[in-house]
Amino acid sequence: MKKISLGMAVCFALLACAQDRARPTGLQEIQFAVDSSLIASSIPDTALGISFAPPRTWDAVRAKALKAAQREATSRSDVSPGITRTGGPDLLYAWSHAPSGGVITIATFADFDTRDSSVTLQEFEKYYKRAMPQGEVKIALFTTKTFKVHQLMASDEKRVNFKMVFSSLRLRKPIQFDFVVPRGAYPQMVRTIESVAGSVEVHPSNPPIN
Repeated sequence: MKKISLGMAVCFALLACAQDRARPTGLQEIQFAVDSSLIASSIPDTALGISFAPPRTWDAVRAKALKAAQREATSRSDVSPGITRTGGPDLLYAWSHAPSGGVITIATFADFDTRDSSVTLQEFEKYYKRAMPQGEVKIALFTTKTFKVHQLMASDEKRVNFKMVFSSLRLRKPIQFDFVVPRGAYPQMVRTIESVAGSVEVHPSNPPIN
């Protein structure tokens, strides 16, 4: 099974950063199905204002490797014309799964306006259609009980990338989760992706941001 390097996963996670300027719209509320057997203990991050559970048995990427991967992604971002980048993402966490070749990254966007992200998602869609010309790109915008979720799924014969940006009036910055897995491993990873996404909660210490 072809594996995905952390650098490549971070590039797909971070290059398509755009600023949105659209109007709000009515959204459907969904609930993620969480299988607690697929996720580890919850990690509280008071700086981010959330708690979340990484996938069980996946390996946390060390800070030094994270910084190197972000530098690689930043250097490659210059060859991606047509993408509007603002302050850029700040990569904070990553996990890898050797058996499947999957990678999960978590980042924040200081300048990502999420009042309505239809323009942003369209920019994401344009980027991935150029990067994966033989692939398929789907975008969606919905809510959970706590968050607005801005989602993109890009896939081709090699890989599947799920990008989910979580925003809330109780968060200072939107938080992006990227799930990048080889295409052949994706059917086995769907429940893990949904379980991690469903584990994200606002930290109780976080008051609403005015």
